[in-house]
Amino acid sequence: KSPETDFPSHPCLKVVAHSLQNFSPTWGRRLVTYEKVENFDIFKHLENVRARAERRKFDEQDANYLDLSERVKRIIFADEESNARKKIQRDVIRRACKEHLEGVKLDRETVLQRRERAKALKKKDESLRNRGKKT
Repeated sequence: KSPETDFPSHPCLKVVAHSLQNFSPTWGRRLVTYEKVENFDIFKHLENVRARAERRKFDEQDANYLDLSERVKRIIFADEESNARKKIQRDVIRRACKEHLEGVKLDRETVLQRRERAKALKKKDESLRNRGKKT
């Protein structure tokens, strides 16, 4: 919904003019002028209220559907992500055990390379997590 066109509405009123006074990028005030186009009818009003409630109900169902689809994506991609993480952990543990048995001392350059690799893997993991999400 656009803030430029999303005004309170009523079947008996028609928007004649509107203006917006901005105080800052997030705050402002709006003046909306309506014209009465027909007399108030209680039956029309009740019908309008029922229609709005029905629309709200469908909007809530859409929100629940989107929430469910996000949860399903998390479950599906969780296995893929956890397998990738487990493989990385196994590789790190194997390398550390091998280095310990061989008595390898790590120099600064090796430590920095491993940090960079860890950052790259973290970035890849985040991209896997965000896969399928709308941006």
